Amino acid sequence: MEYSVIVLYWNKYDEIKLILSALAVQNYPKIDYEVIIVDDGSAVKLNDLVSRYSKQMNIQYLRRPHCGNRSNNRNYGAKHAKGKNLIFLDGDILPGKDLISNFEKHRKDGQVSVGYRVYLNKYEPNQISEYIVQNHFEIIENLPGTLDGRKTPMRYFRETNQYYRGGWQILYSACFSIAKWQFDQVNGFDEQFGENWGNEDIELGYRLWKNGADIKMIEDICVYHLYHHVELAKREEDFQKNSKFLVEKHRNWMVELFTKEAEIWSNEYIRIQERIISKEAIINEIKNIEEVKKKISANTILFGIENIELIKCEQVSFAYVPETRLMDNKVVNMIGFRTDFQDHVFSCGIVSQKYKNINEGLFMVLCEEASRICRSVWIMDEEGELQRYVRFNRAVLINLSPYYHMFKTQYCLLHFAIAAKKMGYLVGINVDIDLFQEIEFDNVFLLNEDENKQWLSEARNHTLNFAGNKIPCFMDSINACSERSLSSRILWQEQSLISQKEHDEIRSSYPTVFQKRKEDFASWNVKKEFLPVGIDTEQLYQYQCKNRDSNKVFILLWADQTINKNTNLIEIAEIVKNIKNIHLKIVTYNIEEYAKDNFIYNDSFNQWINSNIYNVVTKKRGYMEKLRGIMAETDNITLIEGVYKESDYIRQISECDAYINLNSLEEINPLVLYSVALGKKPIIWNRDTYIDYFSANEMISIDMVKKIEVLDDIFLESPEHEQKPLRLELAKPDIIKLSDTLRTLLSHRSAIEIGEDFRKKFCAEFDWKSIVSRFETIINNKEKGKRV
Repeated sequence: MEYSVIVLYWNKYDEIKLILSALAVQNYPKIDYEVIIVDDGSAVKLNDLVSRYSKQMNIQYLRRPHCGNRSNNRNYGAKHAKGKNLIFLDGDILPGKDLISNFEKHRKDGQVSVGYRVYLNKYEPNQISEYIVQNHFEIIENLPGTLDGRKTPMRYFRETNQYYRGGWQILYSACFSIAKWQFDQVNGFDEQFGENWGNEDIELGYRLWKNGADIKMIEDICVYHLYHHVELAKREEDFQKNSKFLVEKHRNWMVELFTKEAEIWSNEYIRIQERIISKEAIINEIKNIEEVKKKISANTILFGIENIELIKCEQVSFAYVPETRLMDNKVVNMIGFRTDFQDHVFSCGIVSQKYKNINEGLFMVLCEEASRICRSVWIMDEEGELQRYVRFNRAVLINLSPYYHMFKTQYCLLHFAIAAKKMGYLVGINVDIDLFQEIEFDNVFLLNEDENKQWLSEARNHTLNFAGNKIPCFMDSINACSERSLSSRILWQEQSLISQKEHDEIRSSYPTVFQKRKEDFASWNVKKEFLPVGIDTEQLYQYQCKNRDSNKVFILLWADQTINKNTNLIEIAEIVKNIKNIHLKIVTYNIEEYAKDNFIYNDSFNQWINSNIYNVVTKKRGYMEKLRGIMAETDNITLIEGVYKESDYIRQISECDAYINLNSLEEINPLVLYSVALGKKPIIWNRDTYIDYFSANEMISIDMVKKIEVLDDIFLESPEHEQKPLRLELAKPDIIKLSDTLRTLLSHRSAIEIGEDFRKKFCAEFDWKSIVSRFETIINNKEKGKRV
């Protein structure tokens, strides 16, 4: 037998049912593969399901008492495998029909082949069934989801001939294939990881690489991660524990570096890795060595200093030297920012200043860890000159990620940073994943002044200084709450500003600017203070609103909202075309140009950004055809499509009668806030979304009803669906209520106005500078609480 497919099962019956249905229709000879299900004591047994699918393929069903140890369960499955090659699938991974045949096509001696995965968004139960998996897998392939974070960077590495040293960093247990002899030779997964989540697959990859394996990602192999709820706080806790174990086990700088940059597919990691390998951070020769030996105290630890004479002197107890060639019990082949020492174990720590030339964040993290384990820390240059390291207080640090779908979150973070800088704070920005070094800070978002250009340029080059007093650390929500962000990001993010000891406390308690309501944070198992989205009141002064002439056409503005099949614009347009004296102005962005202009990607656009927005672009084209069909029937609608700054949108709001936003309001739309700030009630639905900003008196609320939509007109020839089209429920505006509301506003335009007293109070409360002041108050209160 050629292949054994090992699948773990624990209490995910719906998922294992779909996985078995996919494995039963593989385009590979049935006699040449088997499926091994390792049941970790699940509540629901699989006997009936296994009996049904055993008629279509070879199945071993291994049920055992619950242990919760993924490594142990995988090893148990491998032990019973009859195949020459093993394929591992997680219990929430759905493969296509060509999984085994593609692994066979790319199989080479000594190679471990790794597949990609797509994280499916939450889907309706009727969108994925056993029948759909076996007969209409294209439906699953076209469901909305997030591309595997490894795919584009790996393509970049291949095209630029830059790679992670070893390739073990890409081995995820979700989907990979390995020869059984290779797996057995390294004794499989390390079961000491226990029940904690994460890194047991990476650790296996590291040992395989050390044993001579070639680990490759195969673009032809794509599997689909079935959506399920994740307890993020528990997962983060597990990941940190396993990262610590991983470093302690191997005590190697590459492993140490990976745990800091885990899940970061950036060329920044490559550059750090290459420069450490070339020993650019290491000080070997020290001109005034004798003076240095006189200055240092007993029980000193060194970081990045490989001077034999200094290491052998009696005052030095320990030394962290990556890529070291020294055979000395004092020397460990690590960088030293992840140590297992207790606080202030050493009297003195000396750090190579050359680390600063490699990466500013790396240098800061290293100095902070040295400050934790040493009573004093000194920075040494190549002359042997020592300067006392003074710990800086917390600075405002923003993580800027060039994903188009995170634009509104980044919009808030940047506005917060700008306001903080105007108020005298020192601010740093991390740029997450700039694969081709294409970000041009002359054009980034709203920052056009020369000073801001320089500020961003320094952040981009990792030379921005983080220093000062009474400067809090700004924790952004992407790191703490996103399902995809389980670890520190490029330039080390908040870890460059806090010690490891403070990490868990700060992550769980510091506030965040996020486009959610106060009560939304209760759904996360992470304590968060609420900081609302703000507005830039300085931009409002040039757009003071005047009451429009009631004899003129009523202008309804629809702006800055994504156009796709879930958009309610078609319903709005259908209503407006039949009402005299009302005009709908649609101001929307060209999604391709929008992504390019906001994230400044050129050559990499088609490779990386396009993978994120392809579905949006495709859906928008079909939607726009419908919209233009309606426009051809009336003169009441104007479409303006392009790329706009925030000031352009504010001007449009100031010139219209009413701003309308009837899309799903999972996020706070800043333009709704600007409409209120300009004294005009926005026309919106789901009034609870803005409960922390204004009351029902400051809005025109439209009820929404559910509407059944046909998904892509796909009909299923299946008894369970009775040849009915696949359907999806979407929220649509109450057409009668919306039509009546617009007609009422047309004759009573004063109903749209907001009182001047409330408008002024609103502007004062939600100006970005006020948000920063609120943030500072929260920080100061927490600091007082700690002292008490």
